[in-house]
Amino acid sequence: MLTRGRSEEKDLPEWIEEEDEAEVEPGDIIVGSVDRIPSLDLSPTFQQRLEKRWEKAVFVKLLGKNISYRALTSKISSLWKLKGHFKVIDLENKFFVVRFDKKEDYIHCLVRGPWSVFNSALCVFPWRPDFCASSGKVEKAMVWVRFPELPLHTYHTSILNTLGDLVSESIRIDHATREYQRGRFAKIAVEVDLTKPLKETILFKGKAQKVIYEGIPTICYNFGKADHSMAMCPLSALAPNPGGPSTSIPETVPKKGSPVGGIAHSNNVCPGEGEWMTVPVRPHRPNHSKLPPHHATPVRE
Repeated sequence: MLTRGRSEEKDLPEWIEEEDEAEVEPGDIIVGSVDRIPSLDLSPTFQQRLEKRWEKAVFVKLLGKNISYRALTSKISSLWKLKGHFKVIDLENKFFVVRFDKKEDYIHCLVRGPWSVFNSALCVFPWRPDFCASSGKVEKAMVWVRFPELPLHTYHTSILNTLGDLVSESIRIDHATREYQRGRFAKIAVEVDLTKPLKETILFKGKAQKVIYEGIPTICYNFGKADHSMAMCPLSALAPNPGGPSTSIPETVPKKGSPVGGIAHSNNVCPGEGEWMTVPVRPHRPNHSKLPPHHATPVRE
């Protein structure tokens, strides 16, 4: 499905035409066998020509939620406000490829985030030829973090960027924060490693400062990690049932506070606590003006 980033009619670009394929030269496709198993190989130069056609493509995945091909295409069109054409291709494991015909659109979607769709982070990273969607995982994501009740007189660029670096890697400061348009919290874009524990608190001038994450719908409060939810956590699965036989945690399951893979997990995040780490999603309010006539209040005579 070809989609335009803007409404003007224009001719189809050459990159999207089906016949626009990389030229095949003698020796580019090598057919043989290995241990009686048929094999096909490609010459290095042919491989480079094939990959070049995808140099303006990105992988996309909505964190923690499902989204249809049509819904994503519609959201991308309205969210990114692209200058040229783009094409969405669905892959396994809820991944998509988005391919552009303009370099500026490719750069825009990578650097102008964080992006959010349906209150979840839309993870975007450059296309690469060795990525396997069926086994692939989103390890890093650009998200907004909030620092509630941060004193306004400390809304200084250097201070805010340092706060972002304490959480993860600071990317940029939100415009409303930079211009003192929002006083309830400071907002900073950071790139977080979803495979590591998320920091729920930092110390600012000797006092505890909460850190709230936008667009991360699943956080395990046993470990403070976003790569699985509480329901899928091994500690939750091994929690003892009241009145039932006690279950001891085997050595293969990490205890809270113990290092896993060289990473020390936080002792401050306990089951049932830490829900403030994510921004709550407001319930959808129905538009009563669009209700059918039988919902209208009858007028007394």
